[in-house]
Amino acid sequence: MDSSVPSNPMPRPTIQSSQTKGTKRLNNNTKNPSETSLTTNQNFLPKCEMGLKKARKKRLTGLQVRLLESSFNSNRRLDAQRKLQLATELRLPPRQVAIWYQNRRARHKSQTIELDYKTIQIKLDSTLVENERLEREVDLLKQQLHKAHEMLLIASNYPPACPLSSHSASDGVDDGGSSFPGRLDGSWDCLLYNRENYKYKDEKI
Repeated sequence: MDSSVPSNPMPRPTIQSSQTKGTKRLNNNTKNPSETSLTTNQNFLPKCEMGLKKARKKRLTGLQVRLLESSFNSNRRLDAQRKLQLATELRLPPRQVAIWYQNRRARHKSQTIELDYKTIQIKLDSTLVENERLEREVDLLKQQLHKAHEMLLIASNYPPACPLSSHSASDGVDDGGSSFPGRLDGSWDCLLYNRENYKYKDEKI
């Protein structure tokens, strides 16, 4: 028998292709040190610029603060011309002058609100004290009015005062036929008057 050789032999795996892929991956993962340092420098530059901007913002001296306070007290609003003038006089950036004015207005508003609150609190305390005084006075007047009503009720239950006797002591002696001869002080007449008054009240009841 003749040995038959297949016409289409199976392809062998290409090792070079896998090696090429691995090399590409390695090249992608590994970067050039110069490129890495360049990226780091680019990220570092904005931070340096921010630090320089902060360094430019100088701390205000006592003289500068006094001049700014004087300008603020004269006019709390800052226009462009005034801002440039102050920046030139104080040797400060115009933006720093504007920020100082903005912060000072906010602080002034807070101080005004606090002062108004204290004033209102003082007025409230004074009003409460006055209210307590008036309440005590009203209670005292109510007590006096109640006592006056009680005295009127007591006076209405008692007979009225004895009127002056129309007969003198001599008249009582002369009228011998009177069943109640008058005394010198007129007490008999007072007794008669009170008795008639009580009789009238009993009939009325």
